Amino acid sequence: MSVLIRNAVILTQNQKRQRISGDIFVEDEVIQQISEKPITVEADFKIDGSGTVVLPGLINTHTHIPMTLLRGYADDMVLQTWLEKQIWPVEAKLNKTAVEIGTRLGLLEMIQSGTSSFLDMYFFEDAVGKMSEEMTVRAFLGFALIDFGTPEYSSEQLFPECQRFIAQWKNNKLITPVIAPHAAYTCSPETLQAAHEMAEKQNVLLHIHCSETRDEVYDVKQQYGERPVGHLKKLGVLDKNMILAHCGWITKNEIVDLQKQDVKVVHCPVSNMKIATGGYAPVPEMLNAGLAVGLGTDGAASNNTLDMF
Repeated sequence: MSVLIRNAVILTQNQKRQRISGDIFVEDEVIQQISEKPITVEADFKIDGSGTVVLPGLINTHTHIPMTLLRGYADDMVLQTWLEKQIWPVEAKLNKTAVEIGTRLGLLEMIQSGTSSFLDMYFFEDAVGKMSEEMTVRAFLGFALIDFGTPEYSSEQLFPECQRFIAQWKNNKLITPVIAPHAAYTCSPETLQAAHEMAEKQNVLLHIHCSETRDEVYDVKQQYGERPVGHLKKLGVLDKNMILAHCGWITKNEIVDLQKQDVKVVHCPVSNMKIATGGYAPVPEMLNAGLAVGLGTDGAASNNTLDMF
């Protein structure tokens, strides 16, 4: 299949990040030609791009995609009340079919708004993988680990099933398995270290919520004697394959620790405002320190949209 887009503004990803006004020709899923002059080839589909912008697909680096089903379900609450009183009880009633429906809805929403790749964290992730593969969206799927178990598996089943999940998806063209311990306040040190050990052996990414709220920071410090970043550092689980979501309550010294270990961070500004976390990720300071910082929507229940714009 071939596509010819004419008269568009094209945002490239070459070294100069050039902006070109012209045509772009795609054949068999590969960009074959970009030109400021008219491209004179026959194509299966011809699109008039006048007044539009052609840009690379967006990457949503923190989602809970099936939570499109819970959009607007619980509003105007702080995070812990939102989770414990509203979200977790209703999630306990979800099943594979519901997750497939929520995922399909979320994928349509992301495709419509230009997102072509996402990093997820949820349960029934095989169903998320099935839908993502069917709709040809690139997905990094985090198998959720949490000490009290998930609606899909008991706590005893989680690590064996996580191992199976990685083996099943590891060589897939579109789907990349990820290990996703929920947070320092829902995963014991033993769980976090076991997750890190498995990630190292399988050479996969780790994805975790970290320092999302003030309460989380102080609860973790009270329980373990360290703030979340320091706690993860002490456990030896911070490394180049770790992606931290939120980081709305981190210090300058913690930024240095993350930079030294080449940890990646995801900023979720709209979610943080909706949940009223009271803090914000120090993005300029993290970028100045050389940290890689991505953008995420979080789940639609804590954002209201999966639109990256």
